[in-house]
Amino acid sequence: MAKQKKFCPRCGKSADSGDSYCIKCGHSFTGRRKSSSSKTIIIALIVILVLWIGIRLYLKQPIIPEGLIETIKNIFAKKAG
Repeated sequence: MAKQKKFCPRCGKSADSGDSYCIKCGHSFTGRRKSSSSKTIIIALIVILVLWIGIRLYLKQPIIPEGLIETIKNIFAKKAG
């Protein structure tokens, strides 16, 4: 019984129907899994932000430090002037 063939959508190389990857270009025939790295980074940033706000409120300090506010004002003043 002859093996069925399929063709790589990226490079056009023929492959056996059971192959998972193209032997010429490496294209995956099984589909790609979405990486959760971007989701993990977003969650980590949210956790850090919540911790920052919580600590600043606990210490009864402004959420944004005064020095940072002054630096931002100076940057915008230089761009405007």
